[in-house]
Amino acid sequence: MQQFTEAHLATLDARQLDQFEAVLDIPDQFVFDWIMGRGAPNENQRSEVLDLLLSFRYSAPT
Repeated sequence: MQQFTEAHLATLDARQLDQFEAVLDIPDQFVFDWIMGRGAPNENQRSEVLDLLLSFRYSAPT
């Protein structure tokens, strides 16, 4: 999630920062599975920031 944070954190407004904090409260394994396409969040977990995170294209580590 570091690449996402580096790319987007500075541009998030107060509402989006609250949404990002809510994403950080979700267990890592769930978020990782969603990023990898192994499942999807429940409707009540979805937010603009979570959708942005899930659509983010990560680069391979160097």
